[in-house]
Amino acid sequence: MSGHGETGENPQGGAALFEKLREEGVEHLQPFSILGEQTVLFRPAAEKSLLHGVELSEVILAGNLARIEVADLINFVTMSRLTGILLVINDACEKTLHFNRGELVFASTNDTNERIGEVLVRLGKINQRQLEAVSLKFPGNMQIGRFMVQQELISPQVLWEGIREQVREIFFGFLESNRGEFFLLEAKPSAGAELNLSLTTRNLLLEGVQRKDELAHYRTKIPTDEVVFVRRHPLPTKELTPNERKILRLVDGKSNIIQLAMLSQLDRFVALKTLFHLAQAGFVQIRDVAPESVESPPRVAGESGAAPADDRRLGEVTTVFNEIYSEIYQALQNRMPATGALKTMNAFFLNLEPRLAILFRGLRLREEGRLEVQTLLSNLDQAAPTDPESFLTSALKELFFFCVFEATSRLEPAEEEALMERIQKLQNNLRA
Repeated sequence: MSGHGETGENPQGGAALFEKLREEGVEHLQPFSILGEQTVLFRPAAEKSLLHGVELSEVILAGNLARIEVADLINFVTMSRLTGILLVINDACEKTLHFNRGELVFASTNDTNERIGEVLVRLGKINQRQLEAVSLKFPGNMQIGRFMVQQELISPQVLWEGIREQVREIFFGFLESNRGEFFLLEAKPSAGAELNLSLTTRNLLLEGVQRKDELAHYRTKIPTDEVVFVRRHPLPTKELTPNERKILRLVDGKSNIIQLAMLSQLDRFVALKTLFHLAQAGFVQIRDVAPESVESPPRVAGESGAAPADDRRLGEVTTVFNEIYSEIYQALQNRMPATGALKTMNAFFLNLEPRLAILFRGLRLREEGRLEVQTLLSNLDQAAPTDPESFLTSALKELFFFCVFEATSRLEPAEEEALMERIQKLQNNLRA
């Protein structure tokens, strides 16, 4: 039967399946009403539910996480190219992953530690005092991230980066889940839920499984994130990675791993991994006595020069992306004045991270939404990356995903679909 109906329609069939799910280990279905005869259908019972606004959905699969690995569930979604929502409920905690044809497009949680404001604090984009202040003024009739942009607390680019990191954190948290119930729902995500965040489900899954295995290894030496490290004296003479240098400079005998991650603007897992390696190499140790004296990190040898690149190929890559940016600009221009379209897209260049700031120095999207090619390639030459084409493509993709994110939040569905079709044709030129 259809997946739509009113609460209470043919309750006997739904109740029988409800009991069957309980026998399979599902114990807590209180947030939902059961509908239907042949299948179990859910409807959120309260607006605070993460599924509020989602169309009534058929349950494809449900069960207890004690009996199945979350990674296997996500792999099933990816391999089957399903469009739907994976919901996990563990006591009062709810998390969802939204998929479109097997690809992750959105995630949500009611865990306050994974809300966008907390993520932005951890990334160092805002501080706790700013978050508390904006929360007091927040009207509640829009997303708080958008409200922060409206208040000019953050730029649209910072919001995009924050949402992207938030989705990653929720996804990796999913993989660590081993308690509670799960529901795989065949559902159409609520309006505005689908985002272009440059995240591939298969790559995330591989990274997440690896992180989970590594985390178990790191926890043998570093049991919690509350651990405080001190520098050892004297420091070994050994070459360090950029992340190791960054963390070592911040180790002060007072800050725990969570605080060091915030100060360094690194993912908490990356900070933990870096500290583990620093401890293994003899640079730091867990503080169990009075803090030791802080020494300067050892000198690190400079990076090797860049490999020669084909200038014509680099120009071709830039030209293709300029065509893509121009398409996005034209689509936005139909929704706002030309100056507004450029301003929206150029918000990407505010507060760039160092690696991108070098490449995009002195650049903005100008006439018809294009970058000045010669300046870009000159900056690329000065940046001297080891793989120029890969570095350039990665940076131009970040600008692309940001612009698409801004455009799709303003376009009608038909306009968005037409834009993505034109972009797809242009992207095919990159594979030549």
